[in-house]
Amino acid sequence: MIPKYRKQGITGNIFNKVLRHLRNNNIEQYLLEVIQSNKPAVNLYEKQGFLITRTFSCFQIEKELVSNELNSSIKCESCNIKEINWELLKSFWDFEPSWQNSIEPIMSVYNSFEVLIAQIDGKTVGYGIIDKITGDIPQLAVHIGYRRKGAGLNILKSLTDQTESQNVSFINIDNKCISILEFLHNLGFENIADQYEMVLNI
Repeated sequence: MIPKYRKQGITGNIFNKVLRHLRNNNIEQYLLEVIQSNKPAVNLYEKQGFLITRTFSCFQIEKELVSNELNSSIKCESCNIKEINWELLKSFWDFEPSWQNSIEPIMSVYNSFEVLIAQIDGKTVGYGIIDKITGDIPQLAVHIGYRRKGAGLNILKSLTDQTESQNVSFINIDNKCISILEFLHNLGFENIADQYEMVLNI
Protein backbone atom coordinates (compact mmCIF):
# COMPACT_ATOMS: atom_id res chain seq x y z
CA MET A 1 0.00 0.00 0.00
CA ILE A 2 1.16 3.55 -0.70
CA PRO A 3 2.69 4.82 2.59
CA LYS A 4 0.53 7.93 2.95
CA TYR A 5 -2.62 5.78 2.92
CA ARG A 6 -1.48 3.37 5.62
CA LYS A 7 -3.03 3.23 9.12
CA GLN A 8 -6.34 4.59 7.86
CA GLY A 9 -8.32 1.37 8.21
CA ILE A 10 -8.26 0.60 4.50
CA THR A 11 -6.79 -2.87 4.91
CA GLY A 12 -9.29 -3.72 7.64
CA ASN A 13 -12.17 -2.70 5.40
CA ILE A 14 -10.79 -4.84 2.58
CA PHE A 15 -10.51 -7.84 4.90
CA ASN A 16 -14.08 -7.38 6.12
CA LYS A 17 -15.38 -7.39 2.57
CA VAL A 18 -13.31 -10.44 1.70
CA LEU A 19 -14.57 -12.30 4.76
CA ARG A 20 -18.19 -11.47 3.95
CA HIS A 21 -17.64 -12.82 0.44
CA LEU A 22 -16.05 -16.02 1.78
CA ARG A 23 -18.84 -16.60 4.31
CA ASN A 24 -21.47 -16.05 1.62
CA ASN A 25 -19.77 -18.82 -0.38
CA ASN A 26 -19.58 -21.20 2.59
CA ILE A 27 -15.79 -21.01 2.87
CA GLU A 28 -14.73 -22.12 6.33
CA GLN A 29 -11.02 -21.35 6.40
CA TYR A 30 -8.65 -18.70 5.06
CA LEU A 31 -5.05 -19.95 4.77
CA LEU A 32 -2.02 -17.92 3.75
CA GLU A 33 1.76 -17.93 3.84
CA VAL A 34 3.86 -14.92 4.75
CA ILE A 35 7.60 -14.24 4.96
CA GLN A 36 8.55 -14.21 8.65
CA SER A 37 10.73 -11.11 8.30
CA ASN A 38 7.77 -9.13 6.91
CA LYS A 39 6.74 -7.99 10.38
CA PRO A 40 4.11 -5.43 9.25
CA ALA A 41 2.29 -8.13 7.26
CA VAL A 42 2.52 -10.67 10.08
CA ASN A 43 1.18 -8.10 12.57
CA LEU A 44 -1.61 -7.18 10.18
CA TYR A 45 -2.74 -10.78 9.78
CA GLU A 46 -2.57 -11.41 13.53
CA LYS A 47 -4.69 -8.31 14.10
CA GLN A 48 -7.28 -9.79 11.74
CA GLY A 49 -7.36 -12.98 13.82
CA PHE A 50 -5.00 -15.23 11.86
CA LEU A 51 -3.03 -17.76 13.91
CA ILE A 52 0.39 -19.18 13.06
CA THR A 53 -0.06 -22.90 12.46
CA ARG A 54 3.35 -23.91 11.06
CA THR A 55 6.77 -22.48 10.31
CA PHE A 56 8.47 -23.22 7.00
CA SER A 57 11.95 -22.81 5.56
CA CYS A 58 12.90 -22.39 1.90
CA PHE A 59 16.13 -23.69 0.37
CA GLN A 60 18.04 -23.34 -2.87
CA ILE A 61 21.20 -24.64 -4.54
CA GLU A 62 22.83 -24.33 -7.95
CA LYS A 63 22.04 -27.60 -9.66
CA GLU A 64 25.67 -28.02 -10.73
CA LEU A 65 26.58 -28.30 -7.04
CA VAL A 66 24.36 -31.32 -6.39
CA SER A 67 26.57 -34.34 -5.67
CA ASN A 68 27.15 -36.96 -8.37
CA GLU A 69 27.79 -39.77 -5.87
CA LEU A 70 24.78 -41.85 -6.90
CA ASN A 71 23.66 -45.35 -5.99
CA SER A 72 23.57 -47.31 -9.25
CA SER A 73 21.10 -49.85 -7.85
CA ILE A 74 18.40 -47.17 -7.53
CA LYS A 75 16.69 -46.39 -10.83
CA CYS A 76 14.75 -43.17 -11.40
CA GLU A 77 12.23 -43.14 -14.21
CA SER A 78 9.77 -40.58 -15.51
CA CYS A 79 6.14 -41.17 -14.59
CA ASN A 80 2.89 -39.89 -16.10
CA ILE A 81 1.55 -37.61 -13.38
CA LYS A 82 -2.01 -38.65 -14.20
CA GLU A 83 -1.15 -42.26 -13.35
CA ILE A 84 0.42 -41.63 -9.95
CA ASN A 85 -0.63 -43.85 -7.06
CA TRP A 86 -0.98 -40.97 -4.62
CA GLU A 87 -1.96 -43.22 -1.72
CA LEU A 88 1.36 -45.06 -2.01
CA LEU A 89 3.43 -41.90 -2.36
CA LYS A 90 1.64 -40.16 0.50
CA SER A 91 2.71 -43.05 2.74
CA PHE A 92 6.30 -41.80 2.30
CA TRP A 93 5.51 -38.31 3.66
CA ASP A 94 6.86 -37.04 6.98
CA PHE A 95 4.68 -33.91 6.84
CA GLU A 96 1.68 -32.58 4.97
CA PRO A 97 2.88 -30.28 2.16
CA SER A 98 1.98 -26.61 2.30
CA TRP A 99 -1.06 -25.65 0.24
CA GLN A 100 0.93 -24.57 -2.83
CA ASN A 101 2.84 -27.87 -2.79
CA SER A 102 -0.17 -30.10 -2.22
CA ILE A 103 -1.70 -32.47 -4.73
CA GLU A 104 -4.62 -30.39 -6.01
CA PRO A 105 -2.57 -27.28 -7.00
CA ILE A 106 0.02 -29.51 -8.67
CA MET A 107 -2.62 -31.39 -10.63
CA SER A 108 -4.30 -28.15 -11.72
CA VAL A 109 -1.15 -27.27 -13.73
CA TYR A 110 0.28 -30.78 -14.14
CA ASN A 111 1.91 -29.98 -17.49
CA SER A 112 4.35 -27.72 -15.64
CA PHE A 113 5.86 -30.62 -13.70
CA GLU A 114 8.03 -33.66 -14.23
CA VAL A 115 7.60 -36.65 -11.91
CA LEU A 116 10.30 -39.24 -11.24
CA ILE A 117 9.79 -42.52 -9.43
CA ALA A 118 12.74 -44.26 -7.69
CA GLN A 119 12.76 -48.04 -7.70
CA ILE A 120 14.92 -50.83 -6.30
CA ASP A 121 14.35 -54.25 -7.87
CA GLY A 122 11.04 -53.00 -9.24
CA LYS A 123 9.76 -51.70 -5.90
CA THR A 124 8.87 -48.01 -5.61
CA VAL A 125 10.95 -46.52 -2.79
CA GLY A 126 10.61 -42.80 -3.41
CA TYR A 127 9.62 -40.04 -5.80
CA GLY A 128 10.14 -36.41 -6.65
CA ILE A 129 8.33 -33.66 -8.56
CA ILE A 130 9.98 -30.62 -10.15
CA ASP A 131 8.77 -27.57 -12.04
CA LYS A 132 10.32 -27.84 -15.50
CA ILE A 133 10.82 -24.06 -15.76
CA THR A 134 11.48 -22.68 -12.27
CA GLY A 135 13.30 -25.64 -10.70
CA ASP A 136 10.99 -25.63 -7.67
CA ILE A 137 10.57 -29.07 -6.08
CA PRO A 138 7.17 -29.19 -4.37
CA GLN A 139 7.49 -32.81 -3.25
CA LEU A 140 10.30 -35.31 -2.66
CA ALA A 141 9.92 -38.26 -0.33
CA VAL A 142 11.50 -41.65 0.33
CA HIS A 143 10.07 -44.74 2.00
CA ILE A 144 11.31 -44.77 5.61
CA GLY A 145 12.90 -48.19 5.14
CA TYR A 146 15.09 -46.99 2.27
CA ARG A 147 16.47 -43.74 3.64
CA ARG A 148 20.21 -43.05 4.01
CA LYS A 149 20.85 -45.42 1.10
CA GLY A 150 21.10 -42.84 -1.65
CA ALA A 151 17.49 -42.81 -2.88
CA GLY A 152 16.91 -39.16 -2.00
CA LEU A 153 20.09 -38.01 -3.71
CA ASN A 154 19.38 -40.12 -6.80
CA ILE A 155 15.93 -38.59 -7.07
CA LEU A 156 17.25 -35.06 -6.55
CA LYS A 157 20.04 -35.43 -9.09
CA SER A 158 17.64 -36.89 -11.65
CA LEU A 159 15.19 -34.05 -11.05
CA THR A 160 17.88 -31.44 -11.78
CA ASP A 161 18.14 -32.83 -15.30
CA GLN A 162 14.44 -32.12 -15.86
CA THR A 163 14.44 -28.33 -15.37
CA GLU A 164 15.65 -25.39 -17.42
CA SER A 165 16.56 -23.47 -14.27
CA GLN A 166 20.16 -23.27 -13.09
CA ASN A 167 18.93 -23.54 -9.50
CA VAL A 168 16.69 -26.00 -7.70
CA SER A 169 14.58 -24.95 -4.73
CA PHE A 170 12.51 -26.45 -1.96
CA ILE A 171 9.77 -24.06 -0.86
CA ASN A 172 8.05 -24.47 2.50
CA ILE A 173 9.76 -27.34 4.30
CA ASP A 174 8.07 -27.85 7.66
CA ASN A 175 10.61 -26.96 10.35
CA LYS A 176 9.50 -29.93 12.43
CA CYS A 177 10.70 -32.33 9.73
CA ILE A 178 14.29 -32.78 10.91
CA SER A 179 15.10 -35.56 8.43
CA ILE A 180 14.67 -33.47 5.28
CA LEU A 181 16.22 -30.39 6.89
CA GLU A 182 19.36 -32.43 7.63
CA PHE A 183 19.26 -33.90 4.11
CA LEU A 184 19.24 -30.43 2.53
CA HIS A 185 21.87 -28.97 4.86
CA ASN A 186 24.20 -31.91 4.24
CA LEU A 187 23.92 -31.38 0.48
CA GLY A 188 24.83 -27.71 0.79
CA PHE A 189 21.43 -26.09 0.23
CA GLU A 190 21.17 -22.46 1.35
CA ASN A 191 18.30 -21.30 3.54
CA ILE A 192 16.90 -18.41 1.48
CA ALA A 193 13.72 -17.55 3.39
CA ASP A 194 11.48 -18.51 6.30
CA GLN A 195 7.71 -18.36 6.25
CA TYR A 196 4.70 -18.70 8.51
CA GLU A 197 1.59 -20.61 7.57
CA MET A 198 -1.32 -18.69 9.04
CA VAL A 199 -4.97 -19.70 9.26
CA LEU A 200 -8.20 -17.89 10.04
CA ASN A 201 -11.28 -19.97 10.77
CA ILE A 202 -14.21 -18.08 9.32
